[in-house]
Amino acid sequence: LIELIAKASFGVFLIHPLILHFIEVSVYALHPSVLARGLLTIPAIVIIYAVSVVVSYLVGKTPYLSYIVGQKVGWSTRKPVQRS
Repeated sequence: LIELIAKASFGVFLIHPLILHFIEVSVYALHPSVLARGLLTIPAIVIIYAVSVVVSYLVGKTPYLSYIVGQKVGWSTRKPVQRS
């Protein structure tokens, strides 16, 4: 998971403002109280970064769009160790 996030980090940097905007619009559309906004802060941050990683990963896997996030993203391709 850490390796995936590290590979997608530049994409997260580029994409998170868009996700942040959608979270902001949806939270303020609900007109929550100050206390509710405070309680929603941590879950909103987690959602923003999780969605940004997923979107960055998907964009990184798409041909020609992968250059938007800076590099191609993929799962680790380690070969299993063969024991004799």
